Amino acid sequence: MARTVYRPLLNVLFLIVFLYVILHSMRQAWPWKVRIRPTPDDVPNDHSKYESPHVTSDQTQKVTSDQPSDVISDQPGNVISDQTQKVTSDQPSNVISDQPGNVTSEQPQQVTSGQPSNVISDQPQQVTSDQARNVTAGELRHAASDVSRHVISDSLVTTGSSRVNIFVSAENSCKYLFPFTIKGRGQTRICTYDPNEDREISLAIQRRHSYEPEINSVLKIMDNDFKKQASKPNPTRISLVDAGCNLGTFSLSAAYAGYDVLAIDAMNSSLQLLATSLRLAGLTSRVKLIHNALWDKHETLTVHVRYPNNIGGSFVGQDNDEKYRKTVVQTVCLNDLVPFVPTPRVFLKMDIELSESKALRCAEEFFAKVDVPYILMEWAYKNKGREQEGEFIIKYLTGRGYLPYRGIKPMQALPANDGSHWPRNVWWII
Repeated sequence: MARTVYRPLLNVLFLIVFLYVILHSMRQAWPWKVRIRPTPDDVPNDHSKYESPHVTSDQTQKVTSDQPSDVISDQPGNVISDQTQKVTSDQPSNVISDQPGNVTSEQPQQVTSGQPSNVISDQPQQVTSDQARNVTAGELRHAASDVSRHVISDSLVTTGSSRVNIFVSAENSCKYLFPFTIKGRGQTRICTYDPNEDREISLAIQRRHSYEPEINSVLKIMDNDFKKQASKPNPTRISLVDAGCNLGTFSLSAAYAGYDVLAIDAMNSSLQLLATSLRLAGLTSRVKLIHNALWDKHETLTVHVRYPNNIGGSFVGQDNDEKYRKTVVQTVCLNDLVPFVPTPRVFLKMDIELSESKALRCAEEFFAKVDVPYILMEWAYKNKGREQEGEFIIKYLTGRGYLPYRGIKPMQALPANDGSHWPRNVWWII
């Protein structure tokens, strides 16, 4: 009799426990529970006290949103924003100062608007030009005022008699949008080319949501430099000059970490994608974009897309070979960039596809007026026919006190008399 009474009760209890376990598991795995948050590494998160020492504008950018936008992609091209960032301008766009500022904080400012949006899908959020104004209207509500601080234009602004072309755009051109992780700091989003066409960079970002481990090393060097400068009576804040920015993996990461950036590229299409990435992250005011090719003199050259599956491998030259996709660009010297450098002390990253030697032949004023303690350079001068250009770079930089290294941790000195066996990326430190 007792068994007959208790058996139904035990069955009901078992069913309740079973349903609870199932529902709890489903709740944990449900899409709206997914949250992407920054993970602290060795870089402190308290950067809120820092204000840029090079403020020369009345307009500043203040990010008041404490939470990232919740972005859910139901269909490619349809981005639904439940929460938008409220942005009023707090950092001047493209701040220039000839005098070092007073740094009162031990760390550079962490831009809170760079907090990652919660992107649910690994598939690209395709934003077409026709959809852009509606799709990202919530997130980019500040775009019009942000662009108006420069010049409302979809192309270029030539600065006076200079050939330096400042790239500004009010367009949101981004068909392929992926999460982009900045190690130890968080995640934002980046616009890329079609990964099926640009298989060198865009495909890598689609698969890994990151690109080039050197980015983290650059940021750590800049962090350490900032700490050292902060202890000095008249500290000078460091910024990034990204020569050959391409899609902007270095520029976007540095801006996200709180640094000002001058980004230069010969490809108009790459700058357009980077401009949209910065606007989506609320970081437009931290980065000045320049559409020029770095060279040893002023002229008009052709940009050749040598490999259709590697748009980042485009090079500048006078070759008229019809087999390459081409576009025209004006050249400038590193010397021409001096008035546009964000701070008197910079980290110089150079990846300009065999034009590094050309750029250094017209850089005397740049190195004389700008403090450049660190250089990261792509080294492609070990192949036959490029040895002389490589020898010039070695002689030029070692003559200025730089020493070449392989990697940062551990730091391994390279033979300064022979670059034929150097790695793909070389660190020059003075």
